[in-house]
Amino acid sequence: MRKRVAVLGASGLVGQRLQQRLSSHPDFELVAVVGSARTAGLPYGMLPWGLEGERPELDLPPVFDASTPTLISQLVDH
Repeated sequence: MRKRVAVLGASGLVGQRLQQRLSSHPDFELVAVVGSARTAGLPYGMLPWGLEGERPELDLPPVFDASTPTLISQLVDH
């Protein structure tokens, strides 16, 4: 059974690298990305991408807002 995971810092370089690695990982399923108020609400495909190579093709909900007090419950409910 694959573990469902979210990436915090979705538009940062480390967050982007995690998205690349998790997109094809056999043990984890990337189900959400979390960003700052600047990127919150953006469709996944509209996040700025700074790494070489293409953004992984993932069907994800819009970026969650890291500053939301109910973030954890939102992610668990997703």
